[in-house]
Amino acid sequence: MNKKQGMAALLCAVGVMGAGLPVSAEEAVAAYELEEMVVTATRVRENADKVPASATVITAKDIEKINATTITDALKQIMGIFVDRPKGLADTANGIEMRGFGDADILVLYDGMPMNNAYDGGVNWTAIPVDDVERIEVVRGAASSLYGGRAVGGVINIIPKEPGKDLKIRTSLIGGAHSTWRKSFTISQKPTEKFGYKVGFEQRSTAGFENKVASSTAKGSSSPTGTVGTGVVTSRKVNGAPRYLLGTPGKGAGRSTTYNAEISYDFDQERKVTYSYMHDKFRYWSGDARSYIKDSNGNPLFSGSVQLPTGKWLNFNESAFLDYYGRRETDVHSFRYRDEAHRIVFNAGVSHVKDSGYSTGKKFDGGTPGSDTKYPSKSYKVDFQKTWETAGKHTVVAGWDAQRDSMARTSTALDHWKDWDSVTAVYGVTGGKSDNFAAFVQDTYAADEHFSIYTGIRFDYYKKFDGYFDDRKNHAFKKYEDKSYTEWSPKLAFQYSPNHTASYYLSYGHSFTPPTLYKLYRTDNGYYAGGYIGNPDLEPETTDTFEIGVNKKFGSRTDVHLALFRSFTENLITAAAVPGTDNKHYVNNDKAVRTGMEAEVKHRFNDKWAGYVNYQWQLVKDDGGDRIYDYPKDILHAGLAYDHQKWSGYLDAEYVSTRNAPGSVSNVYLSCDSHTTLNAGLSYKFSKNWKAVFTVNNLLDREYYSWYKADGRNWYLGVQFNN
Repeated sequence: MNKKQGMAALLCAVGVMGAGLPVSAEEAVAAYELEEMVVTATRVRENADKVPASATVITAKDIEKINATTITDALKQIMGIFVDRPKGLADTANGIEMRGFGDADILVLYDGMPMNNAYDGGVNWTAIPVDDVERIEVVRGAASSLYGGRAVGGVINIIPKEPGKDLKIRTSLIGGAHSTWRKSFTISQKPTEKFGYKVGFEQRSTAGFENKVASSTAKGSSSPTGTVGTGVVTSRKVNGAPRYLLGTPGKGAGRSTTYNAEISYDFDQERKVTYSYMHDKFRYWSGDARSYIKDSNGNPLFSGSVQLPTGKWLNFNESAFLDYYGRRETDVHSFRYRDEAHRIVFNAGVSHVKDSGYSTGKKFDGGTPGSDTKYPSKSYKVDFQKTWETAGKHTVVAGWDAQRDSMARTSTALDHWKDWDSVTAVYGVTGGKSDNFAAFVQDTYAADEHFSIYTGIRFDYYKKFDGYFDDRKNHAFKKYEDKSYTEWSPKLAFQYSPNHTASYYLSYGHSFTPPTLYKLYRTDNGYYAGGYIGNPDLEPETTDTFEIGVNKKFGSRTDVHLALFRSFTENLITAAAVPGTDNKHYVNNDKAVRTGMEAEVKHRFNDKWAGYVNYQWQLVKDDGGDRIYDYPKDILHAGLAYDHQKWSGYLDAEYVSTRNAPGSVSNVYLSCDSHTTLNAGLSYKFSKNWKAVFTVNNLLDREYYSWYKADGRNWYLGVQFNN
């Protein structure tokens, strides 16, 4: 089905409806405020009944109820979002998926600054202090007409709390399974009419649980080479081939420490300037490795030989039981100026991943040699917007922004693999930069009190430059050619509200994702056999999205949302072999079609009880019509919430369908299984300011893999103070 046929099918299925667009980077994503007003695609306040978007808002109260440890915990129950972080707090490789797109195609903002790093577009979810969040606003669908690159699957805007007139102190201490702790403290105040401040601290740590395996897929040798042991476990790879389990690298542990501060000055009631700073230091590792292999005396073996069921011998050493020893350190500076009288917003800032990487070795002893890979990155961002409301029926918002990204990837040899400063040799360094300059304009035309038309367009000029590979091992240097391209991102939407209980929308949006610096310039073929080489010729992935939806109220207690979407992606970037070599590089050689439906019903039974059901069906296919199994087809949430006087609680059920291809083996390491989990929480406010909280995740102790083994039943208990 081509794009025109897809659009026609949607029109026939639902008819002419209205449109939803994302909102500004400054209170920027369509969000309900007290169920009365909303900041919409026009970046101005409108009646919430006329919000033309698939939008969800998570409040600070919602986050408290579920006892969230990280921002992704707060996103778990949201319609259409799949949180893929099976290792929990210690996870670094995975993030979230929305409408068949991953982190790099979902723009994430914190206090106006993009959190997608300049290296590979991923998001450091552990860096954002949970207790300082006022609300999280989520808008699904194409948003490049206002936000540019990465706003393809949607926009997630995380808005921190602002100081109030009175001295405000918030603190919490929560602990539970796997020696997991979250400690936080924030103090804020606006002691004068003009000056305000905020200072906060948050630390999250866990000893973790066993989520990986120490294994081998080798066929074995004809004879043993070390101490002979027994106890190997035969498992399977996802494709059915044998995998021999030797044990585990131990428990995946992690610790994140975050500091944040803010000062603000009000020139008057309409003009305000704010500076904020956030620093996060994150470490992750595995400890207490466990071997299934025992010698003749029953002692665990971490080096030796074991006979396989085939009669061959598997020879192994300590390296099979080792995991990464990793780190990440991030600074975010943000400057913001608001002029409500002239409807002006100006943002400037820098997001600096000062250090990011991991090391590994061959011995448990961290004082032995090993290797390290590090990839710091930096993003500078400036944006400006102004809104005009004419005497007629038009509201116009226009602006510009500029961003510079840079990264450097360095591979080194270490004298002591747990000491990142013990560098003995540099194998190679890869680096590069990109600049992006853009301007946008959007007009909202209110034809009458029921019907509105949204038209918008954005122009982006993107330049990739200073790309290089310094092969220190082989004394070679390669400079990549500078490249540039432009992208136009239009959006057209129609919104119709026949009365105060219903809003229908229809929209089309073009969006794009620029190639990350990692994919443009990653080169390591000089010191790794079969490594990657850079490809600065990569073009952006482009996506055209068609969407129709309805927001409907039934009485005063029931809200219904329904949306259908279809997205066509071209120039999809994938890894491919370089002809005639053993190397790989990234190329634009694929397409994808994403078709889906979102549905949600929220109902308040009475002043104590409320319930909800949300469901997303999605199907992602390549240009040959074959399903891409990276994304679940079905995501279902259903739950109940209770809130009365001193007690509040919730029960949430989540179902996620399999991401395993037909014929694949399930419930093994690196499989992505279907699963149903129950999560529950209860809190009791035992005084005006103090609250006790208790949560249980995976209540039924379901066992499944989401690439890594997911956690079983786990619980957390704590206290919170909020004056």
